[in-house]
Amino acid sequence: MNKKTQSKLVTAAKEVLATFCWKDEKGYFYEEIYADYRDELDDGSLKKICEAEHPQEHFLDWLDEAYLYSRWDCEDAVIKRVLEDETVAKIVKRLDETEVYEIIRDLFYVKLPEKHFLRQDVLVDIMVDTGDANYDYTLNTFNPHYDSCDNSINEEASLLWLARQQGYKKSVLKSAMLKYPVESKFLNSIHTELVNSSTHMNTLTFLVKMSLEEYFTLQDAIAKEKHRNESYYLKERTGRGWITIDKDVICGLYDPWNGSGSVLEIALDKDVRLPIRCIESAKHDGCRGYSIRSIYGCGSGFWKEALKEIHPMKKAA
Repeated sequence: MNKKTQSKLVTAAKEVLATFCWKDEKGYFYEEIYADYRDELDDGSLKKICEAEHPQEHFLDWLDEAYLYSRWDCEDAVIKRVLEDETVAKIVKRLDETEVYEIIRDLFYVKLPEKHFLRQDVLVDIMVDTGDANYDYTLNTFNPHYDSCDNSINEEASLLWLARQQGYKKSVLKSAMLKYPVESKFLNSIHTELVNSSTHMNTLTFLVKMSLEEYFTLQDAIAKEKHRNESYYLKERTGRGWITIDKDVICGLYDPWNGSGSVLEIALDKDVRLPIRCIESAKHDGCRGYSIRSIYGCGSGFWKEALKEIHPMKKAA
C-alpha cells in the first residue's frame, strides 16, 4: 500500500471511528468493555496479586488475561464497522486484508474495566513490627500472658509501642497489668488480650478493609522506603511515611503461623498514626499463613474501612 492510499484510509477510518468511539484526553479513539456488577476478583486471585513483588503490574496482567477474548471480539467488531462504511470500502477494495486490519487497529484501543476492579474491597491484615520480628514475635508475652517469666516488658514489644502511641508510659502499662482492672478501657483491653492469647508468637495486627486502589497506594508507599527500613532494629530504620488508622478498627494479637491469636478486642483511645517503617506486612487475609477468617470463623465484616490517611515519604532532599 502506497503512502497516499494509506493516508486516505486513515482519514476515512478516523471519520467513521468519530461517529461511535470515545476519545480520551490525548485525542485517541477507544472502545470500552464494561464489567458486570457481579464480576470480582476471587480470593485466590487477590492473594496472588498481593503476594506479587509488583502487585499492580500483576493485577494488570490478570486483567489482560481475563479479558483477552473479549478484547479481541471488541476489536473485530470495531474494525468490521469501519469497513462497512462506503468510503472506506472503496479505498480497501483491492488492498491486502491483513495490512488494512493492522492500519485500522492502530487507530484505536480497547479500554478494559480496570476501575471496576480497583473499587473492590481487600481485607488487609496490617501486621506491626517495632523490633519484635527479631524475636519471632515473642515479646508480646509479658504478664499476664501464660508464657511470661516476670513482670518486665521488652522495649521492642509492639504492645508497648501501641501503649505509648496512645499516651501511656511504660510504667503505667506495667502497673495496669498488675492491678487489673483499672480505669482505662484501653489498658484493660491489653490485659484481656494477653490473658486470652493461646500461643507465644503474636503480631499486633490491624484489620483494615480498603479498596484495591488504596491497597496499591499503600504498597507504593511501603516500597518507596523499603531500602530504608531493612534493619531488624526500629531505631535504625529511616523511612518517614505514615498511615492513620481509625480508633474503631478491630485490632489485637494474631498468630498466622500456628493458626491462633487472641480475642482481637483492643479498645483504642484515639486514632493510630502508624509509621510505615513499623509495618511488617500489609496483605490480603491469608497471605501470611492461616487466615483470620479460617481461625475465627468470621466473614469480611470483621474488617472495617479504617484507613483514614496515607502519607508516603517525601523525596529526600
